[in-house]
Amino acid sequence: MKKEARQEIRRALLGRTEPAEDGRLVVLEKGQVSNLVYGVSDGAGAVRILGVRKKAKRLTVSCPEAKAREIAYKLMSEIGRVLYLSELPKAPACLIRYVVTRPSVLIFDYEDGVPVLSAWSGRGLTGWISNRRALSAFIQRMPGKLMSVSEQEPPKDRDLEREKAEKQAKKEAKKARKAAKKQKKKKNSGAAGAEASTEENA
Repeated sequence: MKKEARQEIRRALLGRTEPAEDGRLVVLEKGQVSNLVYGVSDGAGAVRILGVRKKAKRLTVSCPEAKAREIAYKLMSEIGRVLYLSELPKAPACLIRYVVTRPSVLIFDYEDGVPVLSAWSGRGLTGWISNRRALSAFIQRMPGKLMSVSEQEPPKDRDLEREKAEKQAKKEAKKARKAAKKQKKKKNSGAAGAEASTEENA
């Protein structure tokens, strides 16, 4: 999943949403302010400070993709408030609020051609509980003849893996530059000391 999509999910969990004319929630763009007091306030602090966490399940679907999305959309409307994600326009999603635990964003989408159900919430003690509850709510409602949970792991997030690799490469490059600079400084210091010693002997 691209970074922009993850950022949009984060904004939804921060409460930066507003209702559209069709009743769905839409996520405000970065920097955009709504005049409506609407959204998720509980758990926003954890999202802002600690970030978001994800739990995903790979599904087995025995119907065409369009039909699967249609089914998922119906289930989302039963579980929470339907959410439109501009970065994932085809993906049925909803925002679920819980009384005790943190809110969760539930998404059904195809990743590398594989149907995946994912739940997102703020990191923290109760975030994983919210994600587990969100996934269970969808799975319990799935039509068994058309959808089931696969025993296989969902595909790895290639965009996230690439970002992590790039971040690690930058970190190692910075460390190498720092070490080289330190070595150069040590070498110059040693050369200066040797030159001073030669002058004293003379």
